[in-house]
Amino acid sequence: MVLRRRTERVCFVRGLLSTHAVVRRPRLGEAARRRSVAAPKTPVLPSHPPIDGPPSAPPKREHVRVLPIRTDRLTIRAFTLDDVPAIHTALYGDATAMHFIGGPHTLERTRQGIAGYIEHQRSAGYSFWAITESDSGAIIGEAGLYPMNGVGPDVELGYALGSPWWGRGYATEAAGAILQAAFDHLEVPRVVAVAKRENAASLHVLDKLGFRMEGERDAWGSRQLFFVRDRD
Repeated sequence: MVLRRRTERVCFVRGLLSTHAVVRRPRLGEAARRRSVAAPKTPVLPSHPPIDGPPSAPPKREHVRVLPIRTDRLTIRAFTLDDVPAIHTALYGDATAMHFIGGPHTLERTRQGIAGYIEHQRSAGYSFWAITESDSGAIIGEAGLYPMNGVGPDVELGYALGSPWWGRGYATEAAGAILQAAFDHLEVPRVVAVAKRENAASLHVLDKLGFRMEGERDAWGSRQLFFVRDRD
């Protein structure tokens, strides 16, 4: 699937790069994602699920083919275990990028988290995915859909990039493409997001993506601003 959007200069949010977005998952048939990338001077990162292991798996549902998602500069695809060293170097081992999402991880903790993403993709048909630069093929971060607070039923849209790739508009490009996929291919009725009040860069990203604020919610262990974006 190829998604073409006008790229804009933006950032990630959940700490340094961190912003949470959540999708209310529809049912398909019977049974039927803390990270925007901030410019170096105003770092932001999307809220992001814990990487300590997979949450309770939601009921299996009909899988809708969404991946790969291609934008002007990025390819978003499913993780494999072979990606662990690259995503650890690009993101999880980067103390600056991980400042607001729990701090840098050990390689083993990264491996466990990616294994959880892979299993969730297999069982639910969506997960957090690898973001790669189309030109270089390098893994630069991750983005995707994941159960809110690890248990759902809402599904989070999250995204996070390693600090070398902040300030290039990749956050808006990746998050916007996944939002479009959620609405057009997964047919969710709305996407919700949370961001800390002090995370100005993340709030700016949500504004660019057309979210509206609807109060506050407890999310990922803290009180955060709550935003909603309905399907057009």
